[in-house]
Amino acid sequence: MMMFRKALFKNWQLKLIALVCAIVLELYIYNPNNRIENEFSLPIELKNIPKDMVLVWPPYGERGLYADLTISGSAPIIENYKKQKDFLRVDLAELEDRGGVKTINKLKPGKNSLNVSYEFGPKNLSLPFGVDIVSIKPKIQELRFEKILTKDVPVKIDFEGKLAEKKELKGYSIKPQSVRVSGPMSEVESLTEIFLDQKVDLDGAKSGDKFELKLSSPSFLIKLSEDKVIVQ
Repeated sequence: MMMFRKALFKNWQLKLIALVCAIVLELYIYNPNNRIENEFSLPIELKNIPKDMVLVWPPYGERGLYADLTISGSAPIIENYKKQKDFLRVDLAELEDRGGVKTINKLKPGKNSLNVSYEFGPKNLSLPFGVDIVSIKPKIQELRFEKILTKDVPVKIDFEGKLAEKKELKGYSIKPQSVRVSGPMSEVESLTEIFLDQKVDLDGAKSGDKFELKLSSPSFLIKLSEDKVIVQ
């Protein structure tokens, strides 16, 4: 009996702390009456994209990707987690083919595109203890990257209106005459001209007049070295 008492009260402070922690866990985390489900959107962070490639799928994915996450757990813990503004991390440098899901089609010499089919899971998040994933939508994110092509493309202008009577347009100059464009190879390769946002209005124009006009990119994925030209 004495031995039992000694064993019972040995390190009693630690045992008391362990008992309190167990009770708190049971009441605060594991108690099914205290668990809720919550759905919200999280941004997807893509890391280690090849420097010579650009994201072309999903459409407008370059501006940001999001997934709908549903989790379950203690209400206070979930609310605190949401305040941390977590995100889904996808590191392209760590992807491999596994299982039935083709996570990456590695770029080979001479290949101009990269296709990725990525399956999200707990590894992509920093979830607190006691919080479980119910669902992630989409569960599998399809991504497509293309090589970036850069080239010089001439500027094309159009006119509208009419010159005053007995006047004719004998010539004009554009500065710069061409701009450097860069973007997905499939879009830039076939690009032969860059147009202005508006036409040059000849009504009332006279010799020496200058027009400062904005250039129009044919796609939000195509970047221009200049955003305007001077027509004279």
